[in-house]
Amino acid sequence: ARRAHRERKKKLQVQAFIAQLATGEGKSIVIAMLAVMMVNLHGLHVHVLENNEGLLERDYKTNAPFYERFGIVSDLGADGLKNGDAKIVYCLKKHVNKHFLGRMVEGKLDEELKNIVLIVDEVDDLVVNERPNNHYVKTDVEQTPDLQKCYEKLKDGWSIEVEQDPPEGVDHMFWIRACSIVRYCEDHVKEGIHYRLIKNEDGEEEVIMLDDNGQVPKVPLAAPWLQYMSYKLIRKDPLAQSRYACVCTPYIFNKYAGIFGLTGSVGGKEELKYLTKTYSAVKFDVPRFLDTCMGNARKIVLNHGVEIKESAESQRERVVAIAREYFRKVPVLVIAASSDELGELHAALCADDEIPTDEVQRFSEFDAHGNSLKEDWQTLIDDSTKRLGGVEDNRCRVTV
Repeated sequence: ARRAHRERKKKLQVQAFIAQLATGEGKSIVIAMLAVMMVNLHGLHVHVLENNEGLLERDYKTNAPFYERFGIVSDLGADGLKNGDAKIVYCLKKHVNKHFLGRMVEGKLDEELKNIVLIVDEVDDLVVNERPNNHYVKTDVEQTPDLQKCYEKLKDGWSIEVEQDPPEGVDHMFWIRACSIVRYCEDHVKEGIHYRLIKNEDGEEEVIMLDDNGQVPKVPLAAPWLQYMSYKLIRKDPLAQSRYACVCTPYIFNKYAGIFGLTGSVGGKEELKYLTKTYSAVKFDVPRFLDTCMGNARKIVLNHGVEIKESAESQRERVVAIAREYFRKVPVLVIAASSDELGELHAALCADDEIPTDEVQRFSEFDAHGNSLKEDWQTLIDDSTKRLGGVEDNRCRVTV
């Protein structure tokens, strides 16, 4: 009970802000300006997460001179993440996962990421469509020689005769497993569906594993059959591998001090629900630039006065009276000083005879019973300014 009470006392925790920009509104320069603000104004480091290698290099080269004008050191890729002088680093998801795998092993993940903000160029990268968990492997030096002997024996394919003539000195079960991998390749593995032959950055041929949709994954995948196909097609010596670590992408992202996502479209309700639940995200629409240039962009804010009441009860009564006066004209936002006060104000407004009870919203981390409201945040925000009723009974919601 005490733990639940402490949770209710916490302030509203917002981990991520998702900005939806229209096409052609300058997402790249918004990212650059936001990065500069985080570094110079708040003293934080910034990781800019790009969608692919092409955009990574293009956007970095475009914005690097901009950062230099502010005296900010920037870098890109895996080497950039290791550069202690770089305040802004452009990177891909695979760079982030691999770099912070080492920090997890060292026990320094929280220490490093608490001072870094993540800016995501495309929110799709936060919605993990691929496997959220990446299993990392390392070379097994003891079994590698045996694997090379097995694949040399099986280089022309599997047959009963070949299986009954194992290489000398190789464990029987290890040989049978190698044979089953080769048989699997012959029966199931297809080029263009499961693998693709490409040339890497060094101009060398390489066999890569495709994802479930037949596309090149953002994070390189590995499988036992890939070793055999590489040996068969390009004579790349196989290396026996064993799993040694697992990195959960959403877990890493949530360790950042904050997340700023920019996108042309967040997607449907399920995508937004995932972002809200996984990253405590709040979405907002960015107005078009030209719309902000029309008329007087700075609206006049009126102070209707400050009132001092003798007791909390009389203060609540006055708040209800003001809400009752204005809820038919404009949306009403009531800000409480604590969770307890929020609950009391919400109850008082719901008890009013004139304001419809189901049109009084509670915007907090937990409801009155201690249940999380995170999944409802975006709906609450969207509903807070919607007009209700018709011509005769036009009104707005009251949000506490």
